[in-house]
Amino acid sequence: MTVREKRAKRAQLVAEARELVEKADEETRAMNAEEEATWDRVNAEIDRLELEVTADEQQERRSRVTNLEHDLARRDAREPPRADVRELTQIAAMGVEERARLKLQTREYSAAFLEQCRFGNGALTPEQLRVLRDPELRALQVGTTTEGGHLVPTDLERQLVEVMREENIMRSLSTVKTFGNDRNIPVRDGNATATWVAEEGAFLENDPTFAQVALAAFKAGVLLKVSDELLQDQVVDLNSHLATELGRATAALTETAYVNGNGTAKPTGVVVGSSLGKTAAATGAVTGDELIDLHDSLKRIYANRATFMMAGPTRTAVRKLKDGNGQYLWQPGLQAGHPDNLLGRPVAISDDMPAMTTGLKSIIFGDFKFYWIADRAAMFLKRLEELYAVNGQIGFRLDLRTDGKLTLAEAVKHLIQA
Repeated sequence: MTVREKRAKRAQLVAEARELVEKADEETRAMNAEEEATWDRVNAEIDRLELEVTADEQQERRSRVTNLEHDLARRDAREPPRADVRELTQIAAMGVEERARLKLQTREYSAAFLEQCRFGNGALTPEQLRVLRDPELRALQVGTTTEGGHLVPTDLERQLVEVMREENIMRSLSTVKTFGNDRNIPVRDGNATATWVAEEGAFLENDPTFAQVALAAFKAGVLLKVSDELLQDQVVDLNSHLATELGRATAALTETAYVNGNGTAKPTGVVVGSSLGKTAAATGAVTGDELIDLHDSLKRIYANRATFMMAGPTRTAVRKLKDGNGQYLWQPGLQAGHPDNLLGRPVAISDDMPAMTTGLKSIIFGDFKFYWIADRAAMFLKRLEELYAVNGQIGFRLDLRTDGKLTLAEAVKHLIQA
Protein backbone atom coordinates (compact mmCIF):
# COMPACT_ATOMS: atom_id res chain seq x y z
CA MET A 1 0.00 0.00 0.00
CA THR A 2 1.45 3.36 -1.05
CA VAL A 3 1.70 6.40 1.22
CA ARG A 4 -1.18 8.03 -0.67
CA GLU A 5 -3.36 4.91 -0.26
CA LYS A 6 -2.57 4.78 3.46
CA ARG A 7 -3.57 8.43 3.86
CA ALA A 8 -6.84 7.77 2.01
CA LYS A 9 -7.53 4.73 4.20
CA ARG A 10 -6.81 6.79 7.32
CA ALA A 11 -9.25 9.49 6.19
CA GLN A 12 -11.92 6.82 5.66
CA LEU A 13 -11.37 5.47 9.18
CA VAL A 14 -11.60 9.00 10.63
CA ALA A 15 -15.01 9.35 8.94
CA GLU A 16 -16.14 6.00 10.40
CA ALA A 17 -15.07 7.04 13.90
CA ARG A 18 -16.94 10.32 13.62
CA GLU A 19 -20.10 8.55 12.51
CA LEU A 20 -20.10 6.71 15.85
CA VAL A 21 -19.81 9.98 17.79
CA GLU A 22 -22.45 11.73 15.70
CA LYS A 23 -24.94 8.87 16.00
CA ALA A 24 -24.67 8.99 19.79
CA ASP A 25 -24.96 12.80 19.74
CA GLU A 26 -28.09 12.70 17.58
CA GLU A 27 -29.71 10.25 20.02
CA THR A 28 -28.48 12.37 22.98
CA ARG A 29 -26.75 9.48 24.67
CA ALA A 30 -23.27 8.19 25.38
CA MET A 31 -21.76 5.52 23.16
CA ASN A 32 -22.64 1.98 24.26
CA ALA A 33 -20.05 -0.73 24.98
CA GLU A 34 -20.07 -2.05 21.41
CA GLU A 35 -19.63 1.42 19.96
CA GLU A 36 -16.81 2.20 22.39
CA ALA A 37 -15.05 -1.02 21.36
CA THR A 38 -15.44 -0.10 17.69
CA TRP A 39 -14.20 3.43 18.40
CA ASP A 40 -11.09 2.07 20.15
CA ARG A 41 -10.41 -0.39 17.32
CA VAL A 42 -10.80 2.23 14.59
CA ASN A 43 -8.62 4.77 16.42
CA ALA A 44 -5.93 2.15 16.96
CA GLU A 45 -5.95 1.50 13.22
CA ILE A 46 -5.78 5.27 12.54
CA ASP A 47 -2.74 5.56 14.81
CA ARG A 48 -1.08 2.53 13.18
CA LEU A 49 -1.50 3.97 9.70
CA GLU A 50 -0.20 7.35 10.88
CA LEU A 51 2.97 5.69 12.21
CA GLU A 52 3.40 3.76 8.96
CA VAL A 53 2.98 6.89 6.83
CA THR A 54 5.52 8.76 8.97
CA ALA A 55 7.99 5.87 8.77
CA ASP A 56 7.55 5.56 4.98
CA GLU A 57 8.15 9.29 4.46
CA GLN A 58 11.23 9.20 6.71
CA GLN A 59 12.61 6.21 4.79
CA GLU A 60 12.12 8.03 1.50
CA ARG A 61 14.03 11.04 2.85
CA ARG A 62 16.85 8.85 4.17
CA SER A 63 17.12 6.99 0.87
CA ARG A 64 17.45 10.28 -1.02
CA VAL A 65 20.17 11.48 1.38
CA THR A 66 22.01 8.12 1.26
CA ASN A 67 21.95 8.04 -2.54
CA LEU A 68 23.26 11.60 -2.68
CA GLU A 69 26.11 10.77 -0.26
CA HIS A 70 27.03 7.69 -2.31
CA ASP A 71 27.06 9.77 -5.50
CA LEU A 72 29.31 12.35 -3.86
CA ALA A 73 31.62 9.61 -2.53
CA ARG A 74 31.95 8.06 -6.01
CA ARG A 75 32.63 11.48 -7.51
CA ASP A 76 35.31 12.18 -4.90
CA ALA A 77 36.90 8.80 -5.57
CA ARG A 78 37.17 9.64 -9.28
CA GLU A 79 38.35 13.18 -8.65
CA PRO A 80 40.74 13.31 -5.66
CA PRO A 81 40.70 16.74 -4.02
CA ARG A 82 43.69 18.95 -4.78
CA ALA A 83 44.61 21.51 -2.15
CA ASP A 84 46.11 24.64 -3.68
CA VAL A 85 48.48 27.01 -1.90
CA ARG A 86 45.66 29.37 -0.92
CA GLU A 87 43.63 26.57 0.67
CA LEU A 88 46.67 25.27 2.58
CA THR A 89 47.34 28.79 3.85
CA GLN A 90 43.75 29.09 5.08
CA ILE A 91 43.99 25.75 6.89
CA ALA A 92 47.25 26.76 8.55
CA ALA A 93 45.59 29.97 9.79
CA MET A 94 42.73 28.09 11.43
CA GLY A 95 42.48 27.47 15.16
CA VAL A 96 43.15 23.98 16.52
CA GLU A 97 39.43 23.28 17.01
CA GLU A 98 38.59 24.34 13.44
CA ARG A 99 41.32 22.09 12.03
CA ALA A 100 40.08 19.21 14.18
CA ARG A 101 36.55 19.57 12.77
CA LEU A 102 37.99 19.62 9.27
CA LYS A 103 39.84 16.37 9.91
CA LEU A 104 36.62 14.65 10.99
CA GLN A 105 35.23 15.37 7.51
CA THR A 106 38.00 13.59 5.58
CA ARG A 107 37.62 10.25 3.80
CA GLU A 108 40.76 9.04 5.58
CA TYR A 109 39.25 9.55 9.02
CA SER A 110 35.89 7.98 8.06
CA ALA A 111 37.60 4.94 6.52
CA ALA A 112 39.84 4.42 9.55
CA PHE A 113 36.91 4.86 11.94
CA LEU A 114 34.76 2.34 10.03
CA GLU A 115 37.63 -0.18 9.89
CA GLN A 116 38.13 0.19 13.65
CA CYS A 117 34.41 -0.36 14.26
CA ARG A 118 34.41 -3.54 12.18
CA PHE A 119 37.66 -5.19 13.24
CA GLY A 120 39.16 -3.25 16.18
CA ASN A 121 42.47 -1.44 16.57
CA GLY A 122 44.46 -4.59 15.77
CA ALA A 123 43.33 -4.48 12.14
CA LEU A 124 44.43 -0.87 11.57
CA THR A 125 47.56 0.20 9.75
CA PRO A 126 49.97 2.58 11.49
CA GLU A 127 48.68 5.37 9.23
CA GLN A 128 45.04 4.69 10.20
CA LEU A 129 45.97 4.69 13.90
CA ARG A 130 47.75 8.01 13.40
CA VAL A 131 44.64 9.50 11.79
CA LEU A 132 42.34 8.36 14.61
CA ARG A 133 44.76 9.46 17.36
CA ASP A 134 45.67 12.84 15.89
CA PRO A 135 46.59 15.08 18.88
CA GLU A 136 44.61 18.01 17.46
CA LEU A 137 41.36 16.03 17.85
CA ARG A 138 41.69 16.45 21.61
CA ALA A 139 40.53 20.03 21.14
CA LEU A 140 36.99 18.68 20.64
CA GLN A 141 36.95 16.62 23.83
CA VAL A 142 34.75 17.86 26.67
CA GLY A 143 35.51 16.94 30.27
CA THR A 144 37.48 13.75 30.85
CA THR A 145 38.90 11.81 27.93
CA THR A 146 36.81 8.90 26.67
CA GLU A 147 39.44 6.17 27.07
CA GLY A 148 39.63 3.96 23.99
CA GLY A 149 36.85 5.86 22.23
CA HIS A 150 37.03 7.87 19.04
CA LEU A 151 35.30 10.99 17.80
CA VAL A 152 32.44 10.20 15.42
CA PRO A 153 33.27 11.31 11.85
CA THR A 154 31.16 14.04 10.30
CA ASP A 155 29.28 11.76 7.86
CA LEU A 156 28.17 9.35 10.61
CA GLU A 157 27.35 12.23 12.98
CA ARG A 158 25.17 13.78 10.28
CA GLN A 159 23.24 10.51 9.91
CA LEU A 160 22.91 10.18 13.70
CA VAL A 161 21.57 13.73 14.02
CA GLU A 162 19.08 13.15 11.19
CA VAL A 163 17.73 9.99 12.85
CA MET A 164 17.47 11.80 16.19
CA ARG A 165 15.61 14.67 14.53
CA GLU A 166 13.12 12.28 12.92
CA GLU A 167 12.61 10.13 16.02
CA ASN A 168 12.62 12.96 18.58
CA ILE A 169 9.67 15.34 18.09
CA MET A 170 11.33 18.06 20.17
CA ARG A 171 14.34 18.23 17.85
CA SER A 172 12.06 18.86 14.88
CA LEU A 173 10.21 21.69 16.66
CA SER A 174 12.90 23.39 18.75
CA THR A 175 15.94 25.56 18.14
CA VAL A 176 18.92 23.19 18.02
CA LYS A 177 22.45 24.58 18.36
CA THR A 178 25.93 23.08 18.69
CA PHE A 179 28.33 24.68 21.16
CA GLY A 180 31.88 23.94 22.20
CA ASN A 181 31.29 24.80 25.87
CA ASP A 182 28.63 25.99 28.32
CA ARG A 183 26.62 28.88 26.93
CA ASN A 184 24.49 31.66 28.42
CA ILE A 185 21.59 32.62 26.17
CA PRO A 186 20.43 36.25 26.49
CA VAL A 187 16.64 36.32 26.89
CA ARG A 188 14.44 39.41 26.61
CA ASP A 189 12.81 40.20 29.95
CA GLY A 190 10.76 43.13 28.66
CA ASN A 191 9.82 44.89 25.45
CA ALA A 192 10.62 48.26 24.00
CA THR A 193 7.44 50.34 23.62
CA ALA A 194 6.54 53.10 21.20
CA THR A 195 4.75 56.31 22.21
CA TRP A 196 3.27 59.32 20.44
CA VAL A 197 5.63 62.29 20.66
CA ALA A 198 4.63 65.94 20.23
CA GLU A 199 6.59 68.07 17.80
CA GLU A 200 10.00 68.74 19.34
CA GLY A 201 8.89 66.66 22.31
CA ALA A 202 11.22 64.35 24.25
CA PHE A 203 11.34 60.61 23.57
CA LEU A 204 10.70 58.31 26.53
CA GLU A 205 13.47 55.90 27.46
CA ASN A 206 12.15 52.35 27.86
CA ASP A 207 14.86 49.95 26.76
CA PRO A 208 14.05 46.22 27.04
CA THR A 209 15.86 44.30 29.75
CA PHE A 210 17.65 40.98 29.28
CA ALA A 211 18.13 37.94 31.48
CA GLN A 212 20.29 34.89 30.78
CA VAL A 213 19.48 31.18 30.50
CA ALA A 214 22.45 28.88 31.11
CA LEU A 215 22.80 25.81 28.88
CA ALA A 216 25.21 23.17 30.19
CA ALA A 217 26.06 19.65 28.94
CA PHE A 218 24.49 16.58 30.52
CA LYS A 219 25.91 13.23 29.42
CA ALA A 220 23.60 10.77 27.68
CA GLY A 221 24.91 7.30 26.93
CA VAL A 222 23.58 4.41 24.87
CA LEU A 223 24.93 0.88 24.46
CA LEU A 224 24.39 -1.21 21.32
CA LYS A 225 25.35 -4.88 20.79
CA VAL A 226 26.21 -6.03 17.25
CA SER A 227 26.94 -9.61 16.15
CA ASP A 228 30.37 -10.55 14.82
CA GLU A 229 28.72 -11.78 11.62
CA LEU A 230 27.11 -8.42 10.89
CA LEU A 231 30.38 -6.58 11.44
CA GLN A 232 32.29 -8.91 9.13
CA ASP A 233 29.69 -8.71 6.37
CA GLN A 234 31.06 -6.04 4.04
CA VAL A 235 27.69 -5.82 2.25
CA VAL A 236 26.06 -4.31 5.36
CA ASP A 237 26.16 -0.50 5.54
CA LEU A 238 27.60 -0.31 9.05
CA ASN A 239 27.33 3.49 9.20
CA SER A 240 23.58 3.38 8.52
CA HIS A 241 23.05 0.53 11.00
CA LEU A 242 24.91 2.34 13.78
CA ALA A 243 23.21 5.64 12.99
CA THR A 244 19.72 4.10 12.99
CA GLU A 245 20.03 2.02 16.15
CA LEU A 246 22.08 4.46 18.22
CA GLY A 247 20.08 7.43 16.94
CA ARG A 248 16.73 5.88 17.88
CA ALA A 249 17.87 4.95 21.38
CA THR A 250 19.37 8.39 21.99
CA ALA A 251 16.27 10.10 20.59
CA ALA A 252 13.96 8.19 22.93
CA LEU A 253 16.08 9.00 26.00
CA THR A 254 16.52 12.70 25.22
CA GLU A 255 12.90 13.31 24.14
CA THR A 256 11.77 12.25 27.62
CA ALA A 257 14.05 14.90 29.11
CA TYR A 258 13.30 17.64 26.57
CA VAL A 259 9.56 17.16 27.20
CA ASN A 260 9.36 16.55 30.93
CA GLY A 261 12.87 16.50 32.45
CA ASN A 262 13.37 18.04 35.88
CA GLY A 263 16.81 19.55 35.19
CA THR A 264 18.64 17.23 37.63
CA ALA A 265 21.44 15.48 35.66
CA LYS A 266 19.27 15.94 32.57
CA PRO A 267 17.72 18.79 30.55
CA THR A 268 14.75 20.81 31.85
CA GLY A 269 11.62 19.86 29.92
CA VAL A 270 9.37 22.25 28.03
CA VAL A 271 6.42 21.19 30.22
CA VAL A 272 8.32 22.20 33.37
CA GLY A 273 9.29 25.57 31.88
CA SER A 274 5.86 26.45 30.47
CA SER A 275 3.41 28.88 32.10
CA LEU A 276 -0.23 28.36 33.05
CA GLY A 277 -2.74 28.84 30.26
CA LYS A 278 -5.86 27.05 31.53
CA THR A 279 -6.95 24.89 34.47
CA ALA A 280 -9.40 22.17 33.44
CA ALA A 281 -12.56 21.63 35.47
CA ALA A 282 -12.15 17.84 35.48
CA THR A 283 -9.34 15.64 36.75
CA GLY A 284 -9.29 13.30 33.76
CA ALA A 285 -10.99 15.07 30.85
CA VAL A 286 -10.89 18.27 28.82
CA THR A 287 -13.60 20.23 27.00
CA GLY A 288 -13.56 22.09 23.71
CA ASP A 289 -14.05 25.41 25.47
CA GLU A 290 -11.02 24.72 27.66
CA LEU A 291 -8.88 24.06 24.60
CA ILE A 292 -10.08 27.32 23.08
CA ASP A 293 -9.16 29.11 26.32
CA LEU A 294 -5.71 27.50 26.24
CA HIS A 295 -5.27 28.60 22.63
CA ASP A 296 -6.33 32.17 23.39
CA SER A 297 -4.14 32.41 26.50
CA LEU A 298 -1.09 32.57 24.21
CA LYS A 299 -0.09 35.95 22.81
CA ARG A 300 -0.70 36.35 19.09
CA ILE A 301 3.00 36.78 18.30
CA TYR A 302 3.56 33.22 19.58
CA ALA A 303 0.23 31.68 18.52
CA ASN A 304 0.93 32.32 14.84
CA ARG A 305 3.77 29.79 15.00
CA ALA A 306 2.47 27.60 17.82
CA THR A 307 1.97 23.83 18.04
CA PHE A 308 -0.14 21.73 20.39
CA MET A 309 1.59 18.81 22.11
CA MET A 310 -0.09 15.96 23.97
CA ALA A 311 0.16 12.22 24.57
CA GLY A 312 -1.53 9.68 22.30
CA PRO A 313 -4.40 8.80 24.70
CA THR A 314 -5.11 12.53 25.17
CA ARG A 315 -5.36 12.98 21.41
CA THR A 316 -7.88 10.11 21.26
CA ALA A 317 -10.12 11.98 23.70
CA VAL A 318 -9.65 15.31 21.88
CA ARG A 319 -10.74 13.71 18.59
CA LYS A 320 -14.33 13.55 19.89
CA LEU A 321 -14.60 17.25 20.78
CA LYS A 322 -16.67 19.75 18.77
CA ASP A 323 -17.10 23.50 18.85
CA GLY A 324 -20.38 25.35 19.38
CA ASN A 325 -21.28 24.89 15.71
CA GLY A 326 -20.87 21.12 15.80
CA GLN A 327 -17.51 21.19 13.96
CA TYR A 328 -14.73 18.91 15.14
CA LEU A 329 -11.85 20.78 16.75
CA TRP A 330 -9.38 18.14 15.57
CA GLN A 331 -8.80 17.78 11.81
CA PRO A 332 -6.66 15.02 10.27
CA GLY A 333 -3.85 15.90 7.88
CA LEU A 334 -4.66 14.33 4.53
CA GLN A 335 -1.62 15.38 2.49
CA ALA A 336 2.13 15.00 2.89
CA GLY A 337 3.58 17.92 4.81
CA HIS A 338 0.21 18.77 6.38
CA PRO A 339 0.04 17.39 9.95
CA ASP A 340 -3.12 16.91 12.00
CA ASN A 341 -4.36 20.21 13.39
CA LEU A 342 -6.39 21.43 16.34
CA LEU A 343 -8.08 24.82 16.16
CA GLY A 344 -6.10 25.43 12.99
CA ARG A 345 -2.68 24.72 14.55
CA PRO A 346 -0.46 21.61 14.17
CA VAL A 347 -0.63 18.79 16.71
CA ALA A 348 2.53 16.98 17.85
CA ILE A 349 2.29 13.70 19.75
CA SER A 350 4.76 12.66 22.43
CA ASP A 351 4.01 9.85 24.84
CA ASP A 352 6.39 11.55 27.26
CA MET A 353 3.68 14.16 27.83
CA PRO A 354 1.81 13.72 31.15
CA ALA A 355 -1.53 11.89 31.04
CA MET A 356 -4.92 13.50 31.70
CA THR A 357 -4.65 12.80 35.42
CA THR A 358 -5.23 14.87 38.54
CA GLY A 359 -2.93 17.88 38.72
CA LEU A 360 -0.84 17.07 35.64
CA LYS A 361 -0.07 19.36 32.69
CA SER A 362 -1.60 17.19 29.98
CA ILE A 363 -1.54 19.60 27.00
CA ILE A 364 0.84 22.39 26.04
CA PHE A 365 0.53 24.98 23.28
CA GLY A 366 3.23 27.36 22.18
CA ASP A 367 6.09 28.40 19.95
CA PHE A 368 8.68 25.67 20.47
CA LYS A 369 11.42 27.70 18.78
CA PHE A 370 11.88 29.28 22.22
CA TYR A 371 12.94 25.86 23.53
CA TRP A 372 16.68 25.61 22.93
CA ILE A 373 18.53 22.31 22.61
CA ALA A 374 22.29 22.67 23.00
CA ASP A 375 24.55 19.82 21.84
CA ARG A 376 28.23 19.71 22.60
CA ALA A 377 30.41 19.65 19.51
CA ALA A 378 31.72 16.09 19.71
CA MET A 379 30.21 12.61 19.94
CA PHE A 380 32.35 9.68 21.09
CA LEU A 381 31.88 6.06 20.03
CA LYS A 382 33.75 3.33 21.86
CA ARG A 383 34.07 -0.30 20.71
CA LEU A 384 33.76 -2.82 23.59
CA GLU A 385 35.49 -6.00 22.48
CA GLU A 386 35.57 -8.23 25.58
CA LEU A 387 32.31 -7.47 27.40
CA TYR A 388 30.04 -9.50 25.09
CA ALA A 389 32.64 -11.71 23.36
CA VAL A 390 31.26 -14.89 24.91
CA ASN A 391 28.00 -14.28 23.01
CA GLY A 392 29.73 -13.52 19.72
CA GLN A 393 28.92 -9.82 19.95
CA ILE A 394 30.73 -6.49 20.04
CA GLY A 395 29.39 -3.58 22.08
CA PHE A 396 29.33 0.05 20.96
CA ARG A 397 28.90 2.88 23.47
CA LEU A 398 27.89 6.33 22.27
CA ASP A 399 28.41 9.41 24.44
CA LEU A 400 26.37 12.53 23.71
CA ARG A 401 26.40 15.72 25.78
CA THR A 402 23.27 17.85 25.55
CA ASP A 403 21.01 20.25 27.44
CA GLY A 404 17.66 21.88 26.82
CA LYS A 405 15.62 24.71 28.34
CA LEU A 406 12.63 26.87 27.51
CA THR A 407 14.11 30.36 27.20
CA LEU A 408 10.81 32.28 27.47
CA ALA A 409 8.04 30.91 29.69
CA GLU A 410 5.27 33.01 28.13
CA ALA A 411 5.94 31.43 24.71
CA VAL A 412 4.50 28.06 25.78
CA LYS A 413 1.29 27.63 27.81
CA HIS A 414 -0.02 24.50 29.49
CA LEU A 415 -3.41 23.13 30.42
CA ILE A 416 -3.37 21.51 33.85
CA GLN A 417 -5.97 19.05 35.08
CA ALA A 418 -7.99 19.92 38.19
